[in-house]
Amino acid sequence: MSFSIPGYLRSLWYKNLAVILIDMQEPFFKNIRTKHKGRILRAQKSALRQCIRHDIPVCVVEYVDCGDTLPDLRELLRKVPRTVTLVKSKDDAFTNRKLAKVLKDWHAGRLILMGINADACVLDTAQSAVRRGYEIITAPALIAGTSWHSENDSIDWYSKNGSVVRSVLPILG
Repeated sequence: MSFSIPGYLRSLWYKNLAVILIDMQEPFFKNIRTKHKGRILRAQKSALRQCIRHDIPVCVVEYVDCGDTLPDLRELLRKVPRTVTLVKSKDDAFTNRKLAKVLKDWHAGRLILMGINADACVLDTAQSAVRRGYEIITAPALIAGTSWHSENDSIDWYSKNGSVVRSVLPILG
């Protein structure tokens, strides 16, 4: 599905929107195919700039003992007005119960998912989000998997259970 939001509806659109940035840490990033590394970083940085511009909250989720989120992203995250960093020890970010509380405090109903691995951690988090009643949104440029086959299979799941857009701009611009 591809869509754009008329200007007069943007404030309503942003009101219950939140971003979850999952496992953008070096141990996971190094396993992504080289041709996708630049794409995912450019798209996520663009999304974070829009979060800064429109005060869209971002929850950063990091896998325990895998280091910090990549420096390029951390630099932008410091400028996002509402940011929380949580640590998880399982693929599904909702296993950290603080995530549900943070999203409730932000009045989030729609979640833009970004991160690695599209076919594991991001997917498990997306499945939990859908079970909890959240609308999920992503774009192929915002997520990456470790293999082409598994990444494409997961994109099919996102399409059937949420919204997959071609570009970051229609959902954040």
